[in-house]
Amino acid sequence: PLLAQARSPPSKAFPTTPTARLAFGGKISGSFPAKTGFASFPKLRLRGQKDAVRYGVLKKGGDSTVVSRCLAESRDYGEYLGTGVDVYRVSDGSTASVDELVNTSDKKRVLAAFFTQWGDFDSFEMAQRLKPLLPKLEQEGVQVVAIGIGSMEGAKVFAELTGFPAERLYVDETAESHKALKFAPGFGRRGEQPKKWWNSETVLGATETWSPYAKLLAMCAGLGSPGTLQEVFRGYLGDKNSPEIKERFPGVLPEWLPPLFGVIGEGYQRPFELATVRLLNMGNILTRWETLTPEDKDLILQRGGALIVENGKVVYRHDDLGILGYADVDKLARIALEGSETQMQEEASGV
Repeated sequence: PLLAQARSPPSKAFPTTPTARLAFGGKISGSFPAKTGFASFPKLRLRGQKDAVRYGVLKKGGDSTVVSRCLAESRDYGEYLGTGVDVYRVSDGSTASVDELVNTSDKKRVLAAFFTQWGDFDSFEMAQRLKPLLPKLEQEGVQVVAIGIGSMEGAKVFAELTGFPAERLYVDETAESHKALKFAPGFGRRGEQPKKWWNSETVLGATETWSPYAKLLAMCAGLGSPGTLQEVFRGYLGDKNSPEIKERFPGVLPEWLPPLFGVIGEGYQRPFELATVRLLNMGNILTRWETLTPEDKDLILQRGGALIVENGKVVYRHDDLGILGYADVDKLARIALEGSETQMQEEASGV
């Protein structure tokens, strides 16, 4: 049997029973039965099937279902423990419990998006990508809720600018739900987060007197915000592995603009396409900054995340660790529609 000590993602605990498993970042020791195509490898870090093939743990053309099954055993996010936080629906101002919204008693699967503050690129982009998927999700019985940080006035402006339905949008003025779910607090702020140099006591002490805007600029430069610069460059340079922007952000760009990118090529995210979406969003954000941002400007640093909950159990969780680190909306939708088996298969294939 394979004995693996899985490394847990931020604020999550994997089961520790010594069953056969294969996990992202897990330290692998032991050996696999020859019939599965596995080989012995001491303390090997794997990130999906590609690495498994590369390092010989899974032979090319081997039984990937074994990898998938092992991955699933280590992806136990546990029960939804609740937050005890109330939020307010944007459409009518009614009060709702986060726990009742996320952990329904009617056995529905729930996709809960925890946006950052209303004046953040992440919130805008995630709402714009999630909006066109809502009809299909709701048709298949997936309940979608989104909770963002800021005022009711800001939320209404946000809903108008992004087109996200106000009846699915909820206000958490002080980010209490984000704190309760232990989403990353952002650079220079104390809170539950994986131990990194940027949230060490030394850095926290040194930045204690910095303004929220100084810390935000640091995050925009990639400090304490992993993946931000790479994502910014991807917006300018394009991405051969991503579809055209009109497929992921329908209606966001003026109709005359996408055909111009066809000069560069077709069938993928062309250079400057995503950067143009972000430029338009930036214009909307900066011209309405005071309305969109929370009264407590320290909260402009707070990160969000996403949960998929079914029958009281969290079947998927994403934590934003930096600016532009929001969840892959297409992946969220696939898992919400098809269940945790989809997640198992994607992780096994390195998706």
